[in-house]
Amino acid sequence: MHYNALLAKIQSLTFCKKPAFILFLILCAFFFKGVFLTSLFPIFAGQDETKHFNSVTFLAEPRPITWHIKSNVKKDAEGMQKGNYTEEILETSKAVNFDEEIKGELYNTLSFNDGFYGKNEAEINENKWKQYNENYPVNRADISLYHKLAAKITKTFSSQDLLFRYFLVRIFSVFLGTLTVLFSYLIAKNVGFSSKASLLTAAIVAFQPRFSIYTAAINYDILLILLFTSFTLGSILALKNGLNWKNFSLMAVSVYLGIQTKPTASVLLVVFASLMAYFAYRKIGIEKRKTKLLFISAIILVITALGAYFKKYIPATFLDLGTTIPSIGKYLSDSITPGKLGLSARTYWGTLTWVDSWSLDNITNFISKIESFAILGIILFLLPSKYHNKIISAIRRLYLHLKTKCTKKNSGQTKETAISDMGKWHNFLPEKKYVLFFILMIIALQLGIRFADWRAHGELGTPGRYFLPNIAAHIILVFTGIGALLRKEKYFEKSLIIGLILMMAFMLYIIFDVIIYRYYL
Repeated sequence: MHYNALLAKIQSLTFCKKPAFILFLILCAFFFKGVFLTSLFPIFAGQDETKHFNSVTFLAEPRPITWHIKSNVKKDAEGMQKGNYTEEILETSKAVNFDEEIKGELYNTLSFNDGFYGKNEAEINENKWKQYNENYPVNRADISLYHKLAAKITKTFSSQDLLFRYFLVRIFSVFLGTLTVLFSYLIAKNVGFSSKASLLTAAIVAFQPRFSIYTAAINYDILLILLFTSFTLGSILALKNGLNWKNFSLMAVSVYLGIQTKPTASVLLVVFASLMAYFAYRKIGIEKRKTKLLFISAIILVITALGAYFKKYIPATFLDLGTTIPSIGKYLSDSITPGKLGLSARTYWGTLTWVDSWSLDNITNFISKIESFAILGIILFLLPSKYHNKIISAIRRLYLHLKTKCTKKNSGQTKETAISDMGKWHNFLPEKKYVLFFILMIIALQLGIRFADWRAHGELGTPGRYFLPNIAAHIILVFTGIGALLRKEKYFEKSLIIGLILMMAFMLYIIFDVIIYRYYL
């Protein structure tokens, strides 16, 4: 079947006219795909899973805790204290040939595919090892809301074997990811996408490889992604319908729970305060001098309060410009480089460093080129409309010149067509205020993560998975930019269909040619 005919066939399918049903199918597909991935990845194979699961068991311990504090606490080569894992985790790591010190996943020697049931699964299931921490200090991630919720699950099933509890928490992560896909659909629908475009957007999010794999692991970032998405939804509803108690509560609760999950969510406070200032500005007006002074005073008060909150995250030497400016300059020169930015992009889309999947570079480079065109589209979209006719006419005249030697007749038709198309593209793309908000979210997260990276490491650079909290905003922005270039709804929807097909193919490639190849062949 011809490619265009295939696209037309897909577009004509009757289920596209039943958004609730197809949304249900997308959510089911994501959930069951996630459950499959939880079983596909061996135990401890996820990013920092050992620490996160150790945190969960730490919270699930019976009270009171009687710590056995050793005087000679082990330290690593850099003099940092080494924490202790539960006996259950330590012995399980030995059973599956995981590095005995449980190092980062890139360096482990994990081997799990010995037979149908996995290497030494029967031994692990005997449940003869102690579930809880007996030695101080505990090797754990920062205690967060995610760990507290997961601890309730493991506590409920404390009599079950390790593998049952471990993979149950993974499935809990999949459930959180499913809610993220649902909220992504609602965001797309409320910014002005059609039902079909919103469903396709949600499906693209659902099959984004890195997000799919991340949601099949034990990690508190899964809950952070969900809360960023719920905050985005609340903000979009407020921008669309005006500020009310429902969307205010959704935003406020998302910020609060986000901070309880991971300090990264602190950037939502800045965005939240900016939105409140925007709504206050629109509500009260600032024509009068007295009102203007009150408004400015309120803004200063909010900034001061935020500064007091963020103080604990700011190095003591931050205000020392003689030290801070050179340090930031070094960070930018060492970390904001083409190589490390490329690494962030690859690890955002699908490169899984701990399974040595560097062969995906060509795919992620292709996606980066598409995103570059999308950025051009966003710039065009945000420009005042008076420039659109000139730009589009120039592009089309250039195209015709290359194709038909640019005859006078064709040039005239091009200009007329370009002018006639003006104003139609906004019917299927979001309003500028939504696009600007998405850009604000992405900038805020970038700055927050880069600041934390500079504060903690100085020159490490940033893995792409840290930017997944804005996955819904990012996908919508990319296709808005593409739609601004294509300028017709039917071409825009076709681009979404092609994007979904490519993303599904990318996901299948990673499953069969990367993950299964690494662990089972």
